[in-house]
Amino acid sequence: MDFSTVEDRVLRRYKRAFKLRGKKESRDELVSAVTKHFTSQEVVEKDVITYFIYSLRNLDNVYKLPPKTPPPATAM
Repeated sequence: MDFSTVEDRVLRRYKRAFKLRGKKESRDELVSAVTKHFTSQEVVEKDVITYFIYSLRNLDNVYKLPPKTPPPATAM
């Protein structure tokens, strides 16, 4: 992926989300740090595809837990 075409705010958000170290950097240094981090990530394709299919199948499902009922009041 070519991160040099990505907006600065997206690069900063990526840096913040993955807690990349570094002070205020120039755009080139930021692109370099994000690219280095992104390419170093190991991806298990089987897990990614499985999660993607699961997400698509359950996109419209809303899982609701039954409401919690307060404990009965005791008379004193």
